[in-house]
Amino acid sequence: MSLLAIDIGTTRTKVGLYDDDIRPLAVQSAPTPGIAGKGSFDAGAILNVLETLIQDVVTTGGTGAAEGPRGRPPGEVVTAVGITSFLSHVMFDAAGEVVGSPLSWSFRPSEDALEACRQACVEGGYTPERPITGELLAPRLVHLARTDPDRARRIARVMCLKDVVRRMLSAGGDGEGRWYTDFSLRDYSLIRDGRDNVIEPVAALLAREGYRNPESLLPPALPAHAPAGRLAEGYARRFGLEPGVPLAVGATDGTTAMYGGGLLGRDDCVVAVFGTTDVVMRAIPRTRPIFGDYTRLGLSRNAAMHPDCDVIGGSTASSGGVAAWMNGVVQGGDGWSSIPAGAEGVRVAPGFAGERAPWNRQGRNGVIAGLTPGHTGGHIQRALLEAQTFRVRLLLEGLLDITSGDGEVLILGGGGNRTAELDRLRREILPWEIAWRDDGELSLAGAAMFARAATERDETTRNSALLELNRRVASRTAAVESAAADDAAVPEGAGTAPAAPSAYPELYAQWVEWITQMYG
Repeated sequence: MSLLAIDIGTTRTKVGLYDDDIRPLAVQSAPTPGIAGKGSFDAGAILNVLETLIQDVVTTGGTGAAEGPRGRPPGEVVTAVGITSFLSHVMFDAAGEVVGSPLSWSFRPSEDALEACRQACVEGGYTPERPITGELLAPRLVHLARTDPDRARRIARVMCLKDVVRRMLSAGGDGEGRWYTDFSLRDYSLIRDGRDNVIEPVAALLAREGYRNPESLLPPALPAHAPAGRLAEGYARRFGLEPGVPLAVGATDGTTAMYGGGLLGRDDCVVAVFGTTDVVMRAIPRTRPIFGDYTRLGLSRNAAMHPDCDVIGGSTASSGGVAAWMNGVVQGGDGWSSIPAGAEGVRVAPGFAGERAPWNRQGRNGVIAGLTPGHTGGHIQRALLEAQTFRVRLLLEGLLDITSGDGEVLILGGGGNRTAELDRLRREILPWEIAWRDDGELSLAGAAMFARAATERDETTRNSALLELNRRVASRTAAVESAAADDAAVPEGAGTAPAAPSAYPELYAQWVEWITQMYG
């Protein structure tokens, strides 16, 4: 038996088959179409590609496409479906018709809209659970009301892209395509809080901006591993699946990747996903106190998918995307790994796409300092990659400090922005043990995990299944790291020679002092 996992990313859409132990059997992908400028996207184009990928993976195990599947041919009975997508907002009117172009994670509301939300919280005596930034739904709605009031007045419901896909797949089946979302979209709304209470000052602001019943703009929120309808007969026939297969609620891709990395699996671990953005999160008991103002670091506290835990963490601004962009701008960037540590005096402030955690200013700019005619594109690229890793270290230090992270900590690492050279750089800069996943498909693994738990009969057994799957994944990740260390070739005499001292502790301290002057 197998699980069907779907991950709609900003650059690629992936579909995979996983076994019940969350091991990949076959994975297929294609470029995500219809991602336009200014933070919008074409949902219809994405759905067309998704249908082709599902058919290919389910019917041929991916062997019918050109991009090279891995795993064995199908023949497994799919028992559940899990879906994740990038953070997005698809708006519907009262008749269920889409209102205008959906908004992707990169859409930027005006500073006036952000400030209106901040001021509403201050005047209403509400302390936000996360920094008020451009990816939250409320400031986006304020922006739309002020720039396109006719469109805003039509909006009656807002969903994430993965919710739209799941609702489409269940239409006509058990659930009749009902409206649901998950905790992660709710927590990033600034309309309802982590305990599902309406944030009254913000709801009042949205009402003044012309929205009717703003407290009901979001559909009911469920845990990502709860079932939300079943696969309709028409789609089941088209995909070669059995009708009535349960569909898990799912979550946004960053959250889903955290669970795919084993977020709930160990008390001493933090999950770090290195991708288009870098994300770090830690699960803590709901009763554990937090030491200090986590929003100052750009961190947020979210309701975990397990009722005994909360999740605290945050994501940086674009890292993998900016690195790829920079490599295309400068000549010789590919040779960065041959440049000495410290890039021979070149320093970079990495906010070329604005900044999220730990500075949270969407208007920040990137800076290249110390550049001379003697430097090359490799120096610039190395300085950028060092700065991005320094930023993750700064974020991790803050996260561990406020969550009482004394003692040994294990970083469970994964994500798509990885090479051998880049992983080596991270090991040199980050002063914690890192256990890498043996595959980078953390979002797909998380979606499969939610699908597996959704097959259980009630909430208690679903929660237990989710916890056990996280433990298995976390222990498997650590085991991969241990095996890699045991199998590594050790040159003769290496056990007696002292290791060369790293330059990075001093370079990191100097960079933090410099970036604090730049960014505050």
